[in-house]
Amino acid sequence: MFKKLILFVFLLFFGINCASANCLTYDNEKYCLAFSRKNKIGYLNEYVRKNETVHNWTKMIGVYYYEIDADAKTYTKNFSERIRSQENQMLITYLQSVNLVSFDIVPRGSKKYFEYDVFRFEDLNNSAIIGLQFTKRYKFQDTKESMKATLYKSVEKSRRYENLLINTPMPKIVKKNIGE
Repeated sequence: MFKKLILFVFLLFFGINCASANCLTYDNEKYCLAFSRKNKIGYLNEYVRKNETVHNWTKMIGVYYYEIDADAKTYTKNFSERIRSQENQMLITYLQSVNLVSFDIVPRGSKKYFEYDVFRFEDLNNSAIIGLQFTKRYKFQDTKESMKATLYKSVEKSRRYENLLINTPMPKIVKKNIGE
């Protein structure tokens, strides 16, 4: 009986630690891993808050691991240039010193939200970089004035989110398939 109790306590403790290993905290909110996939250049992990999914979220954290022949500084520069070239994206900040890019994506069509994104990239080793992303969806009404006000609110808060991301430790990448 005593052995079963010890085994139960061990499994309970191990299970709690495993569950929390796939969660992280950002801006005093808990995000848990909802999606992880290997793609042709590395891994993608997406973390969402409780009661949200990868299909229905208002805030999301992304962690990216890329096995590429570029350092973080070069990748960040090229990434920011891609943002500038997109007609539905507005570059807010490009800080080469900390490999940070922030921008707004104004969706085409009838969607009633836009996304604010901030990314930071770091060199992991000679042939890989790791990236950390925070994304927030801002909803707006049908009017152009409502969209402008919401966009202004996003830009106003962008410095806070940028500073948070700069000071957030880079999480470890989860290298397994999770989610749809």
